[in-house]
Amino acid sequence: MVLRLYGSAMSTSRVLVTIPEKELPYYERIFVDIAEGEQKTNEFKKLQPFGKVPVLEDDGSFMFESRAICRYLAKKACARFEEACSIEQNHFAIAAETIGTELIIKP
Repeated sequence: MVLRLYGSAMSTSRVLVTIPEKELPYYERIFVDIAEGEQKTNEFKKLQPFGKVPVLEDDGSFMFESRAICRYLAKKACARFEEACSIEQNHFAIAAETIGTELIIKP
């Protein structure tokens, strides 16, 4: 999965801080020249109909507004925590509980 971030240097700054902070996987940065009005072209409006930047593409879904993108990325990173908890709960906790019962509670 590759995240694609479309925008100018200024429009993407908040998101560019969030991506490494959340230790998200590789992302591709695509420069959009807003001084030349590139965000208003028909081609770009296929990604974002209002011609706004930044735009984040994640697995075929597109979103805009830097704060909304940052919230989305924070939730996405949080899912990794849930995965780790699930692995711990389903694989480690059962064995640890059994060992604890046999060594500490039963004697």
